[in-house]
Amino acid sequence: MPRMTFGSAGFLLRLTRTCCSSSADQEAESDAAMIPRALLIWFGILILANINGAVREVWLIPALGSTPGRALSTILLSGLVFLVSWLSITWIAPLTPRDALLVGALWLVLTLAFEFLVGHYVFHKPWAELTEDYHVLRGRIWPLVLLLVLFGPLWTGRLRRLW
Repeated sequence: MPRMTFGSAGFLLRLTRTCCSSSADQEAESDAAMIPRALLIWFGILILANINGAVREVWLIPALGSTPGRALSTILLSGLVFLVSWLSITWIAPLTPRDALLVGALWLVLTLAFEFLVGHYVFHKPWAELTEDYHVLRGRIWPLVLLLVLFGPLWTGRLRRLW
């Protein structure tokens, strides 16, 4: 009988990992790749958020006023977060909805840490000023961005039928 070859040992190694590894091993490998990818995407979101903040301060607030300018900026950033989640979720590759929620939770913690720690200790903003955007009854809708940051990976993963 002729010997069957697959062109490389790499194919056999991948086949062995896929067929013979335990699901715990596969999940550990996936988590090991998923977290650095999620971090990289979050840095991209951070850059977009900073650009959005500059646009808000330079154009939106002077043109529309403080509350409408901030609201429009929040809506724009929410859309950008959703778009980035949509475009990156297959590359981040969460295996389960729980993994996608883990990515969102990581993004949320990093976002809040950056906002408060960098805002206070680097830019020397008082805590009261940093919490102003959380006053929804005063027309501030910043928590919408945080909802998209937390649930964006889960929602886009479901919409893209990953699970």
